[in-house]
Formats: sequence, C-alpha cells, structure tokens
Amino acid sequence: NGVTAWMLTRPPRDLLPPYRLLDPEPAQRLLAEVAGTYETGSAEGDRQLVLKAEGAVHWLKFGPNRAAEEEADLTVQGAQSADRPALLTSTRALIEIKDPTTVVFYGDTYRRKLR
Repeated sequence: NGVTAWMLTRPPRDLLPPYRLLDPEPAQRLLAEVAGTYETGSAEGDRQLVLKAEGAVHWLKFGPNRAAEEEADLTVQGAQSADRPALLTSTRALIEIKDPTTVVFYGDTYRRKLR
C-alpha cells in the first residue's frame, strides 16, 4: 500500500534535460538572433517553425501542396541546456539551437529558410 500511495502522490517526472532560463537581456538577444522561419523540408509531412523576436512561435505540419495540416502557437523563453543556447516552449519542450541556421525541436532538425 505504501508503494501505491507514493506512486499516486509523487510529482510528475520532467523529461526535459537540465536547463536554466537566461536573464532578460541575454534572452532577448538570443530571441532576436534566432528569429526567422525554419523548415524540416517542403514535402507533405514536413514541418515549419516561425520564431519571432518577441518570443512567439508558430509551428505547422505541411499537408498536400504545402497546405497547413496541423498548427500550434507557442511562446518561448531563452534558456541554456548543456552549455548551449535553447528555447523553453510553453509546452515544456526545448528547442535546441545547434548553429545560426539549425534548430532541433522534438528530435526533428529544422533549417533556416533564406528569403
């Protein structure tokens, strides 16, 4: 009975890697640097992230002819994880900043689209 009670009352596990939120000024700088449109590709089933400098994010999954099949609006905060810049989303997931043109979200690699 003790084990059952412990399992029901324990706090939920956090599957995020260790991270820390950045102070406001470095966080704003990071958001400004990564603002832009990123895509996994342009075929059906690929995804797009639009990161805005104020911390808003629009995610979408492409359907046929690049039509939006699924969409979600998120917010992010500047963070650091494993000594690398990252963005903590409102859904408690990390967007990892790999380099100036590459981010990783839920294991999918997105590349910055140049206009």
